[in-house]
Amino acid sequence: MNKNYTIEELEAYLNKELDSAKQEQLEAELLSNPELQEELLALKASLEAIDLANLKKVISQVHKEHLDSREETPQIQISTPPSSLIPWISRIAASLVFVLVGTALVLVISANPDRLISQQIDYVIPVLRSAESQQSAIQKAYSSGDFEQVITLADSFQNQVPEISFLKGLSYLQTNQAQQAVDTFSGLVSTDFGSPAQYYLVEAYLQLGNFESAYKEMKTIRNDANNPYRKNFTQKDLLDVKILSWKKAMGL
Repeated sequence: MNKNYTIEELEAYLNKELDSAKQEQLEAELLSNPELQEELLALKASLEAIDLANLKKVISQVHKEHLDSREETPQIQISTPPSSLIPWISRIAASLVFVLVGTALVLVISANPDRLISQQIDYVIPVLRSAESQQSAIQKAYSSGDFEQVITLADSFQNQVPEISFLKGLSYLQTNQAQQAVDTFSGLVSTDFGSPAQYYLVEAYLQLGNFESAYKEMKTIRNDANNPYRKNFTQKDLLDVKILSWKKAMGL
């Protein structure tokens, strides 16, 4: 931990509440102090974790329930005035941040898009129906791992059905052509292949290092109760991508 700034000062900086002189001093030091950069990112990750877990909401609810119970039982004399609960609750929140910073620092150091990419589930072509001979050839090429052939056949396929475009997008991913995958999957979001396209769109964004877009898609998937892929992304995954976004912005 750095010795020049407290967690409270770093949090004030993140909230744009630090006085201008101290802010200029901190920003100057950030340019040449990797340890301070990592600690600031760890604090941001801790605050994000609290937000993702709705801990602030829980604390506020406890406070509200306590005040409600006081109103329901006026005959009970409590020597501590209600206003004194506010700093107590604030200390709870501050303690949560302090405890999380150490763990978050590990996450900041270890955050890596390769882990997120490696845990993406592989798509398996369902055996459902007969298909045109060329479409069947594309399916066979994909199943055998001949992704370049999938792209070639898909480009020559006159009837661009969503499934063929989807397999083409997956093949772009497999051949490290992430931008082409983004373009392909983006055009499928409103089709029958919308859910899987959106899921693999996350991987395409991760390959590109576009962590903000990956985070946005992951949140959209998690918040959609009807999306079959919503449980494939955890809150930790969201936090990891957020950390990657911050690290990229800071040049780490």
